[in-house]
Amino acid sequence: MAPLLDDKIVLVTGGASGLGRAIAKAALEAKAKVCICDVNDVGLAEAEKELENWYNIGPLNILAKTNADVTIEASAEHAIEYALHKFGRIDVLVNCAGVIDGFDPVDTLEKTVWDKVIATNLTGPALMSKYAVKQFLSQKNPGGVIINVGSVSSLSGGFAGAAYTASKHGLIGLTKNTAARYANKKIRCNAILPGPLHTNIFKSFDGVPNEEGLALCQQLLSIPCPSNAEVEKVAKTIVFLSSDNAVPVNGAVITADGGASAF
Repeated sequence: MAPLLDDKIVLVTGGASGLGRAIAKAALEAKAKVCICDVNDVGLAEAEKELENWYNIGPLNILAKTNADVTIEASAEHAIEYALHKFGRIDVLVNCAGVIDGFDPVDTLEKTVWDKVIATNLTGPALMSKYAVKQFLSQKNPGGVIINVGSVSSLSGGFAGAAYTASKHGLIGLTKNTAARYANKKIRCNAILPGPLHTNIFKSFDGVPNEEGLALCQQLLSIPCPSNAEVEKVAKTIVFLSSDNAVPVNGAVITADGGASAF
């Protein structure tokens, strides 16, 4: 059986660390060519070194990296163009870049926090998808896959603050609209919703968390349920959804939380 992503070109936003880096590793393991983008130059260099050492890549013939701020349209367009420059086409876009809020409900929510979270978690995927779809449609063999990384907060109101919750709910709408509008163009778009993962996302918020909101989140997470999925296993699930084996799956919202959302 051929590797799941044999010779496909995969672009991962937020690829410098956490789940994004794990997705890049899983895609390389599935024999894809991978481009990671992030705003963190130090993280990008560390990810490049780790992935090269892990995969024994040597020269960057199957791995590329670029600094890109997905909240800025020109930067999002550049990320797509850079992947094209390196590999000649794009087959898969994984919108993984994201930031957390401070667990604030609307009465204590600062607009600066709202703007940052919405820009990164919702506007960013929309801009990246815009230029990925344009490329998917123009390629010699049209088509492609978009995977949007949501959260259990895409379906629930108590796991984060108002800004993060709204951004992840909005991502489902973006996913379904993209899937519906391009289904007859051989473009698939799905959302995967991990539960809490051991990543560095909490470092993306530099303020003081709202104690009441944080307490509510911790209370919900204390409900007895199977263990949340590990980062590496979520990454492999994303690889499967990106592969030709998942062609029937389009417009789907798939939880990857170890069953937490069932309780």
